[in-house]
Amino acid sequence: MSTSTTGRTPGRATGRTARTLDTTEHRSRPLTAPSALLDLVALLAIGLVAASPLADAYGGWRWAAAVGGGLALGLVVALTSRLAQLGPWLTAGALVLVYLVVGPALATPDLAAGGVAPSPDAIRTLLSGVVDAWRDSLTLIAPLGSTGNVLIVPWVVGLVGGAVAGVLVWRSRWPGAAAVVVLGILGISVAFGTANAEHTTVRGIVLAVLLLMWIRWRSMSGSRAAWVRRGVLGALTLAIVAGAAVGATTLLDGDRREVLRDHVDPPFDPRDYPSPLSKFRAYTDQLNLKTTPMFQVDGVEGGTLVRVATMDYFDGIVWNVTGGAGSGDASGTFVRFRDEAASGDTTEVTVTIDQYTGVWVPSVGDSQSVTVRDVDGNVDADRSVNVLHNQPTGTVAQVGGVGPGTTYEFETVLPDAPSEEEIVDAARQQGVELEAPVGVPENLTKLVETWIGDAGGAGGDGATAQVLAQRFKDDGFYSDGKPSGYPSAAGHGVKRVSDLVERPRQMVGNDEQYASALGVALQNLQVPARVVIGAEVPASGAVTGDDMHAWVEVALDGLGWVPLTPTPPDDQILKEEQEEPDPVPQPYLPQPPQVPQEPGQADQAPPQGAGENTGFDLWGLILAILGVLWTIVKILLLLTPIWGLLLVKWWRRRRRRSAGDPVTRLSGGWREVTDRARDLGVRLPVSNTRHQNGLVLDGRFPEAGAPTLASVADRHVFAPGEPTPDEVDAYWSDVRTALARMRTSVPWWRRWVAVLSPASIPWRQLGRRVTSRARRLGASARRSAPARWVSDRAAARRRRQHTKDRKGTPS
Repeated sequence: MSTSTTGRTPGRATGRTARTLDTTEHRSRPLTAPSALLDLVALLAIGLVAASPLADAYGGWRWAAAVGGGLALGLVVALTSRLAQLGPWLTAGALVLVYLVVGPALATPDLAAGGVAPSPDAIRTLLSGVVDAWRDSLTLIAPLGSTGNVLIVPWVVGLVGGAVAGVLVWRSRWPGAAAVVVLGILGISVAFGTANAEHTTVRGIVLAVLLLMWIRWRSMSGSRAAWVRRGVLGALTLAIVAGAAVGATTLLDGDRREVLRDHVDPPFDPRDYPSPLSKFRAYTDQLNLKTTPMFQVDGVEGGTLVRVATMDYFDGIVWNVTGGAGSGDASGTFVRFRDEAASGDTTEVTVTIDQYTGVWVPSVGDSQSVTVRDVDGNVDADRSVNVLHNQPTGTVAQVGGVGPGTTYEFETVLPDAPSEEEIVDAARQQGVELEAPVGVPENLTKLVETWIGDAGGAGGDGATAQVLAQRFKDDGFYSDGKPSGYPSAAGHGVKRVSDLVERPRQMVGNDEQYASALGVALQNLQVPARVVIGAEVPASGAVTGDDMHAWVEVALDGLGWVPLTPTPPDDQILKEEQEEPDPVPQPYLPQPPQVPQEPGQADQAPPQGAGENTGFDLWGLILAILGVLWTIVKILLLLTPIWGLLLVKWWRRRRRRSAGDPVTRLSGGWREVTDRARDLGVRLPVSNTRHQNGLVLDGRFPEAGAPTLASVADRHVFAPGEPTPDEVDAYWSDVRTALARMRTSVPWWRRWVAVLSPASIPWRQLGRRVTSRARRLGASARRSAPARWVSDRAAARRRRQHTKDRKGTPS
């Protein structure tokens, strides 16, 4: 028996040794410089193509530098880890070091010292951006550009993706698994991209071709197949994949796709704020605002119009700033300024905020770019990343509101002032489609028709607009509604506009009413017009509430948006209230609902941070997910069979320790050692003797003293007599010491795996034992049932016979 066992054991050991050496040789295959360089270049190119959907969301070239630099450095870290044989913790530490040292230059260039070196602000942004950048990249409106922390997303994707791909290629037995990492980069890039993508078919084909070429090259790098055959097979494979990619792209919905930002509330929607025109009375009526410095404008001449907000939709109650979610092409959307250099003849205009509040940033002309600085003159990255621009209307907004001392440096194109002759001869600009106004008063329509008729048709659209503006200015009177002046209600809705033009009363109002009436009248004539609230810059450049005005802009062919002022001069006032004639019954006109709050009251500026996105709380989402996962874990812990496994091990150890036979109790100690070894991952052949298994365990756990325990067990099992209880107790004490040493010689995670490992449970023997027991019980039941039936029948016959015998006996 010993000879046969010994004869089989070397064969098995040799087979295991051969497989181990083969695995080790595979993992430590020599890495040549040409192959490593080719892998690095191929993975860099494939990763850049996979990350190309980020171009639609970021714009410019900074995103490519961030993701490309991340891929290259991640691959270099993985290659260095292979050459220096670094462990996982050292590799991760090197990755973190690269992230913090090189990250400022590629991910936060605006905060880096000199644009490249780490700085405290850059390091702080990199650390917080690991969490915040993902949220900001989704909530900010594309193009994201490069300011703030938005570049951290491509930087992290490239760095982590390159490191993982490099480790799989150079330090694992599955180098082809790097393709999964590339697909992961593609998925993340698409998810953080935009819904309307360009060249998706070309990107898919290029990515598939490069990926298959690289996988094919690696798979045949050690093959001796003919190059012609390899080329033909490779070309055929690429043709099939390219055709499949084109077909799949054609079947999909063109260049439209689902992205994460489509399911996140927009960070800025102008409809969340009251109409800027509703605050006009507060600027001109309240003394504290009328004389208070609002903001300082430098770089323009006195008399220049400064825009605060442009409103191009009248809903019957107020004029609204459009450009939110779902806005049409005419109104555009609020987006961030692009990082491109300003084109054309630009002028630098500086606006410094003083006591002005709100989300609308004063601007001049067609703003091309903006730089935001704080009170100390330093670039304010937090505000810069949240400055949005509506290109068609020229409105600039600051998410969260402007702050005192903040300076906005604009590169802007100042418009040319057209002459009156040019305005008269101009027609309406084609292609500008605005939503029709709601609830146009009938008396306004009749008054406009009368004025146009008095002018003899007024000529073109520019002449019509100019005639209407001049008639409002000539026939109307100015009033702010002060107690000392002529009564004039605030507001600019349908009711107030109807009261303004109601005859035979005189027109009395200020910029709010006249601009609203002219804008509604022109839009009702299908002339593209909009209302603007802003200021006329004084010679000193210091704008106060008294300098605030409202006017109308009309889109004319060849001239662009031309400003028109319909408000009478402020000295053109009505001295006394005229007597009203006998009222004439008027037909009933349905009026729109009244504004719940009088719009003429001084609206409070939105609180700091108002309008910021609160629909996407990343920390709240993470905590909710963790809470659900913890609930699932608790349920699984209650229902898991782990408790049964632990109970079986405890019951087995207790039965061995308390066995009645001393020899069985002592040999159970050795079985406890071998079972613990199996749980720790050491396979012990069933055919081995205790001594052979002790030698195997001594090679794996030299401090446990397994050979000595095996010898003691053999001596007491095969020797005559029985061991004393003291000898059994001493043996179990040595077993407990050996088990503790075996446990401490493995990593901490392996100890917990051993506790929950079912490797030492003889499942097959238990299954056979349970099956055999069930089979015996079934056979016994089948045998006993007929026997009981026969016995019952015999007993019944005996009882009947006994009854007959008693009846036949004479009394």
